[in-house]
Amino acid sequence: MVVGKLVVPSPKDVEVKIFLDEEECTLKEYCPNHTVNIKTRLKNVGFGNVSGNLTVSIFNPSWIELSREVWFNIDLPVGKEKNFTTNYTVRDVDEKGIYTIVSNFTYDSQVNSSTCNFQVIKGLGDLVVNPSFIKLRVRAAESNSTLLNVWTEHSCERATTTFNISDIPLKDWTSFNPFQLDLSPGIANSTNITVSVPYSAPLGLQRGTIKVRAQGISEVKEENVTLEVNVTPPLFYLNVSVPANKKKVCQGDEVYALVNLTKNYPGWVNISLSYRIVSGNTILEEKNESLYVNESLVRIPVLEAPSQVGTFSFLTILKYDQVKINDSDTFEVITCEVVERKKPSAPKPIIVYVQPKYLNLTLSTTLLSVLAGQETSFYANVFNPTAEAVKGVWLSVTGIPKDWLSIVPDKVDLEANESTRFLVRIKVPATASSGIYGLRIKAKDEIESNEESLTLVVGKSLKEICDLLLSRIEELKKEAERALLAGECVNVSRSDELHSSALEALNNGMEEYERNDFEEASYWLEYAVKSEESAIAHVNVVLETEIFAVNTSSFLIPPFYEARSELALAQSYVRERNYEEVCEPIEKLRKYISIGLIFWPFLFISIALIVYGLIRLYLWKRGREVPRIMEEVRKRLGMERSSESAS
Repeated sequence: MVVGKLVVPSPKDVEVKIFLDEEECTLKEYCPNHTVNIKTRLKNVGFGNVSGNLTVSIFNPSWIELSREVWFNIDLPVGKEKNFTTNYTVRDVDEKGIYTIVSNFTYDSQVNSSTCNFQVIKGLGDLVVNPSFIKLRVRAAESNSTLLNVWTEHSCERATTTFNISDIPLKDWTSFNPFQLDLSPGIANSTNITVSVPYSAPLGLQRGTIKVRAQGISEVKEENVTLEVNVTPPLFYLNVSVPANKKKVCQGDEVYALVNLTKNYPGWVNISLSYRIVSGNTILEEKNESLYVNESLVRIPVLEAPSQVGTFSFLTILKYDQVKINDSDTFEVITCEVVERKKPSAPKPIIVYVQPKYLNLTLSTTLLSVLAGQETSFYANVFNPTAEAVKGVWLSVTGIPKDWLSIVPDKVDLEANESTRFLVRIKVPATASSGIYGLRIKAKDEIESNEESLTLVVGKSLKEICDLLLSRIEELKKEAERALLAGECVNVSRSDELHSSALEALNNGMEEYERNDFEEASYWLEYAVKSEESAIAHVNVVLETEIFAVNTSSFLIPPFYEARSELALAQSYVRERNYEEVCEPIEKLRKYISIGLIFWPFLFISIALIVYGLIRLYLWKRGREVPRIMEEVRKRLGMERSSESAS
């Protein structure tokens, strides 16, 4: 009752609240043979004692009452509460859907009610794949990989999931690792999809459909994923030709070929070239060389022709970054004269040393672009390098609203030297603001891991994404140009290469942008962003390494220099990324160390010479005193003898 603005509470009022499994009512899922534990709490919030009856009913999705329980003559004094429990076990015959619990408390011709819902699920539920559309850009002769995430929702069964693609040529290019996944209800798993494109593959788009099949106990579910592969030119075109004057050679004579290596993309690359004369699968002669190249080149390798007559192949094998390309041309060996051929020497084995590297937290990527209203994802890999188990590790992601994020699993326990992988799904609302979001990711329990960064570009269209990437590139380009100023005192050649590669990618991206091919443009621009970020990061690493080296050698600096202040200044410049001035204190410290390499030996030698001179002076003086002392001894002895004679 309301009197004026004064609210007068009813003399009697009872609050009715329903709990499921001791938790406040939320929509929970239950499988057959699972029990729904229901608790109704009555609380007298009025001003008078209450006595009444409680009825708890359960209705199926068709609003047929399945269960009813009644408590009579419940006395509820003012301010007191009472709990009443019941349960319902889901049966195989129960239909799937939303069930409703209704709790009615009747007293003094009044009814206070509360409702709560739970969901009955059955079978395999819904099979979910993410992403449902995969785009990969792959150079001919190379591979590219991506993760396909699979899980089931509203599921009561485990499932075995397999993957298949029947479209030619993608069927021959595509592999899945693992090919088969075991899925538990509600837990995501993933397969790594690798597309390996042959050197001779036609350029352009290839489309196919990946069929994902989940086999449960009672049913089978299938989903399709569209795979689009954009095949681009290889990093190198390799052409081998034996010139006309060497198409026929004598036994044991020299034979050579023109090896034309055309480089299609900017940047320095380590390559190895093997030149062989082969007959079938037999290698008769071989030479190898390793090169560091940034442009096209022509090589003319010379080998010794076989001692037997016949037709042979002059084979060249190009290797770089686990990629192998080969090309060959034939020549004929004829009998001219008998030539004793020396036995070919076996190639020396190449030993590759791999330095293991362990990180607490790594990300599958550092840059994501997504249209508003769509979803993207990445993986965060967490490794426990300690000798003890870590409990309750969870992933902290900041920089975007929490309701955009879905992280699976929520928490994990990691044994010593064990790693795990978090799947982070980002579902961007259609109403989200366009822009560049900086994400900060950490793995946490009672301590924190290293922090990693990820850039998320959100746009309403592909053109807008390209515009945002261009603005990001402009910022990074200026920062990279500043960072390269550190080249006055440290080696930044690798960063310079990365910066040049970024500029080349930017030019390619702008060409696609002007042709309104914003999808292709975004690939080049993303590459440019990553290259500029790598260039800046490399300079920072080089500077930090240099400061560490200078600090380690600082004990050599003579005491009359203000080394400590210069070292602090250099460290401050590195932290603040003051590339314009960081070289001045570094050069001074190097100069001080160089002077110290002269000063300290000179000081120690000087001290040694002075000590040696003092010792020599002492011995010289002692040498001059000996005759005088002996004379005095003789005199004293003479006087004593005279005294004895007189007596």
